[in-house]
Amino acid sequence: MSGADRFGTIAYGVNGLDRGGDRRSDPAFIAAEEADPGGITYVLAADRVVLRAGMPPGALFAPLEAAALDPAGARLYLGRPAGGPPHFALVIGTEAADRLAADPAFVVSDFRTLAAQSMVSDRDLGALGLAKSLAAWHARHRFCANCGTLTGITSGDRKSVV
Repeated sequence: MSGADRFGTIAYGVNGLDRGGDRRSDPAFIAAEEADPGGITYVLAADRVVLRAGMPPGALFAPLEAAALDPAGARLYLGRPAGGPPHFALVIGTEAADRLAADPAFVVSDFRTLAAQSMVSDRDLGALGLAKSLAAWHARHRFCANCGTLTGITSGDRKSVV
């Protein structure tokens, strides 16, 4: 699909991941998904996505490879496509993203450019849209509304708890 055609579709709305809603509250399930050696990770920082440089740029990282980019990053469980490996997002800090943007081994791009220039597949674009929305929700809900205590992520991504 060309960049011009892509504006006529809702690529961010295409998401073939099973979010595991009935299992994601189970810490053993999330631990098993994290331990899957075939798991893949998308890396993002605020409104930017980190890609491997190349043609085309690569959006997928192995979990350990992604974790090495920013060990302090927050990991979110995105789900699993039918018959495929678990998908995660690693949300890294802006300092780490700026460091990677200066490294020729990586491309750091905003979401609009990613979509307009067809830098990733529609499948990846949909998963990245999900990752961005989850990361944005957690960024806006860092503190308990009742007591003001800093919260943390649980259930793979869907709850912020004190």
